[in-house]
Amino acid sequence: MILTLLTIGLITGVLTGLTGASGMSILISGLLLTGMGVRDIIGLTFAVTFVNAVAAIGPYVRNGHWDRRVTWAMGFPAFLAVLLGNGLGQSASSDLLTGIITVALFGAGIRFLKPRSTPVDDEPLPRRAPIAVLMIAGLLIGAIMGVLGGGGSIFISLLLIFGFRLPVRNALGSSIIIMGLAAIPGIVLNFNQGSLDPEYAVLLIIPGAISSFLASKLANRVPERVIERVLGVYLVVISLLLFYSRIVLQI
Repeated sequence: MILTLLTIGLITGVLTGLTGASGMSILISGLLLTGMGVRDIIGLTFAVTFVNAVAAIGPYVRNGHWDRRVTWAMGFPAFLAVLLGNGLGQSASSDLLTGIITVALFGAGIRFLKPRSTPVDDEPLPRRAPIAVLMIAGLLIGAIMGVLGGGGSIFISLLLIFGFRLPVRNALGSSIIIMGLAAIPGIVLNFNQGSLDPEYAVLLIIPGAISSFLASKLANRVPERVIERVLGVYLVVISLLLFYSRIVLQI
């Protein structure tokens, strides 16, 4: 189990640094495949999300690959909304949470693999959404993360890329900061509720933090479309594996 956790943590860190918050999908899917309970996994995702975010954000900030206005307008409401989402998550069934995560991962993967309708140079400019809209979006994101844990952070980068049309690298940098802020109350709540195992968290965090930092440096150099394709393929494959292992095998 120790080797499995170290491996999952390593891969999670790579994907977090390379593709933003979506790296949490490997953590959730990997731990689900080990048979660990959904609520215990959610607690671990918050701890790993926070540490990996801190480790990965440096290269993005130094290269200016984040949007300050979007980040802070969404980040603080997300921080508060995790408290609400956590309460909702306690009343949701584990099967429902697993199903939501699986569908979300598959849909996100297909969207990233979808061919661009226009050349990169001709893509629409970023949408300058009103502060109120950004704050509402942050509240929704925080509530989702409160229910789904760090895995809910996949929706941050998707919203910033497809909803607000931020450049991919800027969206990933902003997403990492937002998810880091939202993870803080999640860590406290789940630790107090006994659904965050400190020993498991350490085994995931140590390799994850190192690989997240190194991968984030690479992400600021490779073409954005390459990042999107890698992420899309991964999300589709892992969602199908989850569907097979957690749904088909239980029929």
